[in-house]
Amino acid sequence: MEKGNLIWYNAVPIALWNEVEQFQDVQGLQTVTINNGKATYVPVRALDTSAGGNITFAPPSVPFTLYPPTALSPTVIPWREPVRALGSAFKPGFNYKREIVGHLRSGVRCYVCLDIKDGPVKPVRFREWGLLWCSSCFAQHTITPSAVSMLPDKDLVLASVTLRSVRFSTTPRYFLPEIDDIVRQVTGIDLKTHALIMKKCRSFLEANRVHKSAIEARRRDIRLAIIEFAKMIWDGEDPAPDLIPENGGVSFRGRPHLSSPDTYRLFRERFAPTAELGKFLFAHYLVAAEPRESPYDLFTGWLTDPTKSLPRTTTVGDLTHRWISGAAESMLSHLTCFRDSRYITKGFGGSVGIWVKAALDWHTRRLETEIDSGYIVSIGWAQASTHGTPQFRRIRRLRFKCGLQGAGGLLRPIPNRVEVDDFSTPLTLEQYIALDRYAVTAAEDQMQQVKDFNKIIKRTCVACPQTSLLLYPMGIEGLLQHMMHSHLRRFWTTDDFHIVG
Repeated sequence: MEKGNLIWYNAVPIALWNEVEQFQDVQGLQTVTINNGKATYVPVRALDTSAGGNITFAPPSVPFTLYPPTALSPTVIPWREPVRALGSAFKPGFNYKREIVGHLRSGVRCYVCLDIKDGPVKPVRFREWGLLWCSSCFAQHTITPSAVSMLPDKDLVLASVTLRSVRFSTTPRYFLPEIDDIVRQVTGIDLKTHALIMKKCRSFLEANRVHKSAIEARRRDIRLAIIEFAKMIWDGEDPAPDLIPENGGVSFRGRPHLSSPDTYRLFRERFAPTAELGKFLFAHYLVAAEPRESPYDLFTGWLTDPTKSLPRTTTVGDLTHRWISGAAESMLSHLTCFRDSRYITKGFGGSVGIWVKAALDWHTRRLETEIDSGYIVSIGWAQASTHGTPQFRRIRRLRFKCGLQGAGGLLRPIPNRVEVDDFSTPLTLEQYIALDRYAVTAAEDQMQQVKDFNKIIKRTCVACPQTSLLLYPMGIEGLLQHMMHSHLRRFWTTDDFHIVG
């Protein structure tokens, strides 16, 4: 029973994390309706499926109003502390399934994401086909007639559709699951898979034609040369040094701005080793020996290709080392110039999807390692001078709510098991066994508390590391997106910010 309840706890969507308990009344799942200004309880006992059976989500006949955010639902379990936030630590005696189903049944939330707001402030009020939608979920689960234009039997498919909407425009929108079911009966696959197969066939034919052209072959050789020169610059070597006459001969002297191994050390040691540099400069299919088979790029956005500005007849032998070196240097500069105001625009590193993802993945691994290692829960990140800061107080408050610390602010100690003691205290065998069981139980409880703490801190954010201001609750992904767009220098050059600020 508890394991099943834990599955429902892990299924609580982000939209419900800050909600208080509202559907735990043991007399029956209840909501509140407003009729002529009076609030009345309406039991919905059919939703209790503990004994099996199906749930029918019929839309309510009257508008529903939930409890105020600060109020708690009535309960007849006096020994259980009411849950004030569904996203807090796991409560074994709390029925999370009833809360999810209750909010779904309330008639004020999107039936897909359970969000109560459609955008920043607009409430969810769009009902279609007996379901309540927010605009983003409606757009995600519906399509226009143009989406089925590639089907050979598109007229037959559209004639079989029963669910269509003209809510937002004169162009109808169709319910995607129904379209998939109809297309599957005709072709054996769903609409998206069919579209991917058609696009792959057309893309492969076009890519094969371009790849075998003499122009593309010459450009491919030049790109490979640029990558080799860029790797030398990345390691602090000048691929086209100056020639200096000396003692009747010639010596090579690297240009100062290209001869320092520290120029790109930060990126090289974190997420862009020299061996993988080429994948950040050009798309794989532009330098591969064989034409690509996939119609989609895994990543969007690339640096400007310098070979496109060359005459079509130019070969790699027609170019000087200085030109290739200059092209490589320019691409590396555009890839790493995060201080430039144009950095997130087309042709610069901030728009290169694979480059940004590599940086995000590196920071994500760093932050997750800090959390999983106990660095965050033990407040190892906090210096003595920061103990009075808001984020420090918030993290201690969260530890207290998870049961990890007492009123003194320190982590609760775990008693040692009796077999590691010296048995100096005369106790009976039963007392030793009881102490050992108590130590094991305390250790297991703290492991679960730490697990709850880590889950909460991974999905929320205590404060912005730069401004210490409290942000809208967000996890590691949201924090990194905020740092990347609002605090570029700290995101690209430091590793001193944490999930707690």
